[in-house]
Amino acid sequence: MELKMWLTEGTRVVVLSDWGDDTFSMVSCVIASDMSVIIFNHTYQKTGNFTVRVSASNAANSHMVNQTISVYDRIQDLTLTGNDTVLTPPGTGTWQMVSNAVC
Repeated sequence: MELKMWLTEGTRVVVLSDWGDDTFSMVSCVIASDMSVIIFNHTYQKTGNFTVRVSASNAANSHMVNQTISVYDRIQDLTLTGNDTVLTPPGTGTWQMVSNAVC
């Protein structure tokens, strides 16, 4: 799973992702300029429902977003062909968290 966050301003920002399966990703001391993009990648080791929690904070401000996701068994040897757009199930896509973390 790829998680992208956009920070628009702030200094000494700590960004933390709790993947809901007892694993975490963190980056600290981010200095956001016009727009800073932080990308975390995570692979779940088992199927199930997980609540992913993402926070961005510094001494002046904090912001948190929660989202429950469902992880299914990996599909092996699948080939998609054709000229039409592939539709994705509801709830899929890119998360966006914009935080005005100002010092």
